[in-house]
Amino acid sequence: RFEKSGRVFLDAGMNPMRAEWFNWIGDATLDLEYEGPEVPRQKVAASVMWHDPAGETNHNQGDLKPGVHYAAYEGNGWRVLPDFSRLTTVAEGVATNFSVTYRTREENCGLAFNGFIQIGHPGVYTFYLTSDDGARLYTGKPSVSCEVIAPPARAMLAPEGFEQAMADRGGHPWIEIEGEVAFVSQNLRSLEIEMSVGGHHVPVTVVEGMELFSTNLLHRWIRVGGICEFSRDPEAKKLAGIFVPGAQQVKIYSSAEGARDYSSNELLRTAAQVRRLKPEEAGKHIPSKIRGVVIYATSTAVVLQDSSGGVFISSRVGGWAEQPGLGELWEIEGTTDPGDFSPVITADAAKFLGDVAFPEPIRPTRDQLMNGNLDAEYVELHGVLTAVSKAELTLLTSDGKVTVVGINDRPLPKLPTPVPGGGSLVGSVVRIRGCAATLVDLQTRQVTPGKIFLYPALVEVEDAPPSDPFVLPTRKASDLMWFDARASALQRTKVAGQIIYALPGQYFILDGGTGFRVLANDAPSLRTGDMIEAVGFPKLGGPSPVLQAAQIRKTGHAVLPDPVQVNSERLLERNRDSTLVQVEALLISDTVHQDEQVLELQKGPQHFVARLKSDPRTWTLLPAGCRLQLTGVYASADEDQDNVGATLAPFELLLNSSASIVVLQQPPWWTIRRAITAMAALAGALGVTFIWVALLRRKVEERTAQLKQEIEERQLVEQHHAVEQERSRVAQNLHDELGAGLTEVSMLGSLANTPAIPPETKERYLNQLTQTARSLVTSLDEIVWAVNPHYDSAASLASYFSLFAESFLNLAGIACRLRVVDDIPEYPLDSKLRHGIFCAFKEALNNVIRHSGATEVQLVFEVVGEQLVLSVIDNGRGFEFVSGSPGKDGLIGLCQRMQQLGGDCQIASQPGHGTKVEFHLPLSGVQNGQSRNC
Repeated sequence: RFEKSGRVFLDAGMNPMRAEWFNWIGDATLDLEYEGPEVPRQKVAASVMWHDPAGETNHNQGDLKPGVHYAAYEGNGWRVLPDFSRLTTVAEGVATNFSVTYRTREENCGLAFNGFIQIGHPGVYTFYLTSDDGARLYTGKPSVSCEVIAPPARAMLAPEGFEQAMADRGGHPWIEIEGEVAFVSQNLRSLEIEMSVGGHHVPVTVVEGMELFSTNLLHRWIRVGGICEFSRDPEAKKLAGIFVPGAQQVKIYSSAEGARDYSSNELLRTAAQVRRLKPEEAGKHIPSKIRGVVIYATSTAVVLQDSSGGVFISSRVGGWAEQPGLGELWEIEGTTDPGDFSPVITADAAKFLGDVAFPEPIRPTRDQLMNGNLDAEYVELHGVLTAVSKAELTLLTSDGKVTVVGINDRPLPKLPTPVPGGGSLVGSVVRIRGCAATLVDLQTRQVTPGKIFLYPALVEVEDAPPSDPFVLPTRKASDLMWFDARASALQRTKVAGQIIYALPGQYFILDGGTGFRVLANDAPSLRTGDMIEAVGFPKLGGPSPVLQAAQIRKTGHAVLPDPVQVNSERLLERNRDSTLVQVEALLISDTVHQDEQVLELQKGPQHFVARLKSDPRTWTLLPAGCRLQLTGVYASADEDQDNVGATLAPFELLLNSSASIVVLQQPPWWTIRRAITAMAALAGALGVTFIWVALLRRKVEERTAQLKQEIEERQLVEQHHAVEQERSRVAQNLHDELGAGLTEVSMLGSLANTPAIPPETKERYLNQLTQTARSLVTSLDEIVWAVNPHYDSAASLASYFSLFAESFLNLAGIACRLRVVDDIPEYPLDSKLRHGIFCAFKEALNNVIRHSGATEVQLVFEVVGEQLVLSVIDNGRGFEFVSGSPGKDGLIGLCQRMQQLGGDCQIASQPGHGTKVEFHLPLSGVQNGQSRNC
């Protein structure tokens, strides 16, 4: 709940007034009070509030009515006062006061009040507006307005680039920039955006940008045009922001590398447009016109950087008419080319525009440098100079090492004069600024990892190495983990402690109860137990602090402290890293790897590895199953795997000597060797058993051969009998199906050949003969289908029935609809079974045609449980079915036929509602089922 107040001069009479209010969640409050000449502070009374029913602002006082007009709105997730002009009104009316009672719901709602306030005495009035989540009040006549009354007399000047505007810093230039959206937020009716442009973070305000708020702009690549505003403080020389009028000046791309198909006629105006071209696109020689600062220059090539990045430009004729210089602003026209690594421009014309300041350098991460994304960009490296040679210098940055290489045309950065006394700059904290170039294999076009060019470059020594680094105050290792607002990864720090484990270039140090690691390439001969002081640069974020690029000196020697006992519950605590611990565990295996003994151990559910470096001649491998007590240094496996040994375990134990291993319990008596001996004895007994079994098997095989011969003879007799039965059945079918038809064909042929019969009768006989012959062909096809073994499956049954039904019903003018499931199993059905169910199916279709009067028949083939279900459903007249009633012999025959096949038939019908006939055939074996409905 908060109160806002404002003062305004009001004339006597009617003054326009508008109040807006919204509530997000929770409590809702709205109060409006005012005071002025001869008016003490009080609520705005209903007697001074008026409105025009016609909604006009140019009112006639005689047309006004008491009260103010209100409109209610609803939304979702409002955090600030919305733009009500873009919302739909859900309720409206006339209000007698400013109150939340007019809202339509408790939360995510808003109100807008419009009308006039009657002022008796002119003067300055103060209004007090109280709300919970947000409200605002407009009253009085507007004193300032803006209206476009005519188009501009001349065209606008071409927009400036970001770098040109930064160099001029004069007036309020109109500029166009493009970059990635790093942050976006709504502010009343405007949109606040932070763009990442060539290493700069540029604040952008889209004044009328509400329509963009629903667009997901975060991490999108956009191009904006607007007015550039600089800080009013001349000493600050800082960009205050870019003000974009509206969404029309914002162009959104899918990404920086978005696939925009540049045609050969589209002029590219920024380095980013050139850089994100694919090689095949750059090979189209697209015209380009780039304006930027020269950050690299030779007699034949330059690197030009604008607000969007840098691009390599070569001279087409092999030289410049006027040599560009570093820090100069140039405009270069040319065409694109794929280049050796990234797209480049081949220059046709160049124009000098003036001297400007170098762009603000990008301060990249190591990954950004290594993947080649910052090729041809002005960058700054900040790190510790750890090594210098004629061809390379190495920097230790806050997130890793970077190697700068030099060649003849791109030499190494020139280092400043060494510190007084002739000392080396190795160990200095330096800043190097220059044009970055990626080291690339020209044959494979692959980046050489870990190395870059940086030329031309300037080197600033930020912190030279002290003549005696050990004069720094000593810090506790535990203090390194505390918050320090002045701390950084490149702050020279001195710590002290005792070496508890030593590896080449890496030492595990214990300071009190806190462990840390020290990385040093040049260190005196040190061993476990030595007390040391180390000066280096701390790296935090891991399980324990790491001191990098350290200098070490020995201060004494002492016995190692007592280790910390660690149980299985505390075994994975990361704060144990680089400390001396003692663990009891079960030995799984003991192996030799290169020059170290590797013990795989288990403690509770955890598996881990212990490593011991010692003379191979002293190694004594331990038997698996021992219970051991190990004293060593706890080393998290995710911290420098190359030095402590690669393993999938979460940590390792680093052992200093064989005395660090104590056998608490030998493996049990029942060992693998004894188990093998027992297994050998059992194997002998089993061998004797196998011999006896082999003799018995021989007798069984002889008897089996005799039985097999007898079975084969019986099978031949049964097969012969089955063939005879099948032949008899086929003959009977041929006789039944074709005999009568062939007799009819013969009679019709004889009648057609009788001279005494009139031609009209002969034609009728011939047509009948044709129909009979077709019927015989169909019957023959059915018999052949039933006999053919290729169709002995439920799936082929459904396919044949579907084709037959469509043909049979179409001849009768009845529509046929099929529904066949996709997963009918390939269950084998013999010819007798298929022919029997086909006859029943055909009889059902014949009954539909002859008796139902149906116009449509639906056939359904599906598998229900272990049964194939075939349904014939018609939309005919139906009937009252009573088993055994006269005239229903055909239906009884259907049921009996299905019972003989091992299935059943179900019939359902009602007069006027059609008939449904279902045939059920078991798929898991022929069963003697009984019809439930017949």
